Amino acid sequence: MKTKLITKRDKLIMAGVIVILLAFLAFYTIPKLITIRQQNEQIAEIQSSIDALSEENSKMSQTLEHVDDDKYKEDVARENGYVHPEERVYIDNDAD
Repeated sequence: MKTKLITKRDKLIMAGVIVILLAFLAFYTIPKLITIRQQNEQIAEIQSSIDALSEENSKMSQTLEHVDDDKYKEDVARENGYVHPEERVYIDNDAD
């Protein structure tokens, strides 16, 4: 039975192969990881926009539910400066 001894040259070759493999993996995976991180940031931004739009949509839906309500119509009219014919409008000139 012959036993093969690993020579110094063989060790250097194996070390070189390992370094080349690690370098290849680093150059291949690092750009992919950067891309994944950027896409995750984009997803977070889009999700934030979706949440804001969902909240706005919910408020608008609630508004639509009350459009035919007389109290709602009166409140909107008052916000826009309208009053009933029998009411008087007082303007405070000292108000800041």
